[in-house]
Amino acid sequence: MTELAASLGCVYEECCDDDSSENGVPYYAWWVRVPQAEHVRRGENDIPVVVDRLRQYLDTQLPDLLEWEIVPDGEFTVDRAAGSALREAYDDLIAPFERALMPLRVDGADERCCHVG
Repeated sequence: MTELAASLGCVYEECCDDDSSENGVPYYAWWVRVPQAEHVRRGENDIPVVVDRLRQYLDTQLPDLLEWEIVPDGEFTVDRAAGSALREAYDDLIAPFERALMPLRVDGADERCCHVG
């Protein structure tokens, strides 16, 4: 997915288990950042063409029982932009708190986080 997304001009971030559906079937989410210019190029499913190409690829790779979708998430995009802007403006205030609090997390995020150092 990383290579496919890059070939389409996108940035693949991760796939996560986004909990299970009501019938107990796992539900996954693929997170991909798409260039803003690509949002205006929409295909027949009214999603960006590059996202539709990722959907087509995933459709050939995933088992039939798996419930999934691939659509642009406007709320996530806005939240990420706001978070990036806050970090850029206030990193000198945020970073010390992260360094102090990150080791207290029980999910191991301190070993994966790129902001602590």
